[in-house]
Amino acid sequence: MNRTGDLKEQMYSWILTEMEQAEAAGYGVCVDGKPYTLAETGQLYQVMEDAYYMKSYVGDQNGRIRQLDFDHLDQV
Repeated sequence: MNRTGDLKEQMYSWILTEMEQAEAAGYGVCVDGKPYTLAETGQLYQVMEDAYYMKSYVGDQNGRIRQLDFDHLDQV
């Protein structure tokens, strides 16, 4: 497997782990602005870019996490 494919696999695995924890905690996950669930992981893999992803948190008015966002980075 080439280096880029390895990166995609690593990022995909990391995002899946985070998705499992987020769903267990009751909040959503978006990747590049689109919401995904664990039921849609096959589709997610198809659209993921060969890039690093950054995780950020979206909170509510009380400061509680309500969503995780993952956005690919053009440059690291």
